[in-house]
Amino acid sequence: MKRAASKSIDITESDGESYDSDEEAAIRGLDDDKQLKSKSSSSPTDDAKKEIDAEVPIELQKKKKVKTGKPFTEGDITGPGGISYIYKTFPRCFQARGSGYESHDLNRLICMYKEWAFRLYPGLAFPDLIAKVDQLGGKGVVRNELDRLRDDERNRYLVIIINTTLLHTMNE
Repeated sequence: MKRAASKSIDITESDGESYDSDEEAAIRGLDDDKQLKSKSSSSPTDDAKKEIDAEVPIELQKKKKVKTGKPFTEGDITGPGGISYIYKTFPRCFQARGSGYESHDLNRLICMYKEWAFRLYPGLAFPDLIAKVDQLGGKGVVRNELDRLRDDERNRYLVIIINTTLLHTMNE
């Protein structure tokens, strides 16, 4: 929408009266019919409007800036809600049912990934987030986090194997 700036413009009539704006001139009114008849067909308020339109620049409304959220970065992937969340929670929440239920198991797993993606970054659709994770997965920070998670899992299994081996040797 276009708006006219509100400025006070002095309008001087032929009889020497000075008005602050065309609104005040209309309020005070020109009581004399003689003055109205002696003027040309255009009234003083029409002349004032023409002067206002000619002299006052029109201010355009400024465009509203769209607020953009924080960008999706490798810090989001390596943070507590990223791949470490998958590592910690998915094995507890997902148990495969076995043969004959492959499609059901896959559907449940995909639903879990969709929920994770929404928690991680609600501003992106699931396919877009997966593409972004794939793109950022090659960065060094993400690779180091994956290596750390793999080492943790390897150490966990090594401790289990060593403990079971020690228990078997002690029992013999």
